[in-house]
Parts: sequence; structure tokens; C-alpha cells
Amino acid sequence: MRSPKLRPELLNSDDPLAQLYAIHDHQDQLPIAITSICNRREQLIEDSKLSLPVLASCLEIGRIFCTDFDSDSCAAATEPSQGFFNDCDIPGWDSWFAYEPTDSLGRIYGWIPNEMYNAVNDGMIVIPVECVWWVDRLPATAK
Repeated sequence: MRSPKLRPELLNSDDPLAQLYAIHDHQDQLPIAITSICNRREQLIEDSKLSLPVLASCLEIGRIFCTDFDSDSCAAATEPSQGFFNDCDIPGWDSWFAYEPTDSLGRIYGWIPNEMYNAVNDGMIVIPVECVWWVDRLPATAK
């Protein structure tokens, strides 16, 4: 869930704490990161001759999560999520598809296939702060 081809420039460090600081210190770059990920993913899908899925069909075969990156960086979720969350509770960027501005930390929305649900949920429930959660639909402010 962290393929080099989709890695946003904002997260150019391999160090999870440096990534978290970059996200917190450069909130204005999150929409750019999302656009970059989505554009690269779209190109990879088109190059593979597959069709782009629509959100409605994605909801049938997967789940949407949201994170505000307000993590305690305890590394509790890394193992139970099978590496989906890094040591600072940052989910794999391959799953990111939307950004929502807020009054504090911006929010990122991501999608995972149903096959990953148990591992990702196991990671979520051990994070001692509420920094990532499941959502049923995107708010209108998410882009």
C-alpha cells in the first residue's frame, strides 16, 4: 500500500515520524498530494487497459476510512494492520483518494478492498487516539 510509483512528494522520507511532521507542517500540500496520487493511479490503470471504477461500485467491494493524522505515534497499529498503518498511524498512500479541509488538521479519505478490512480494522482498534475511523460516505466538502 506504499508503492513508489504513487508516493507523494510530501512523503519523500522513509521515516514515519518525518512523514508525520511533513503532513502536520505542510497541510497546504495535502490536496496536491492527493491529486498526484489520483493522477498517477489513473494513469497506471489506463496503461494496464483496465477501466476506472466508480465510487458506487467501490463501496460494494470495499470500505472507506478517514484520517486526520492526529496520531500519538505509538506504533501499535503497524503489526495488527499487517503494515497498512506505519509506526505513526499513517495509512498506505496507495489507498488515498480525497482530501477535506477542516479548521484544524485536514482529513484524508482512503479506500480498501473488503479483503483487507480485518487487518486494517485490527490496526484501527489498537490506536489509543481517534485519528482514523470508518465512514459510510464522503462529505460534500471532500474533494
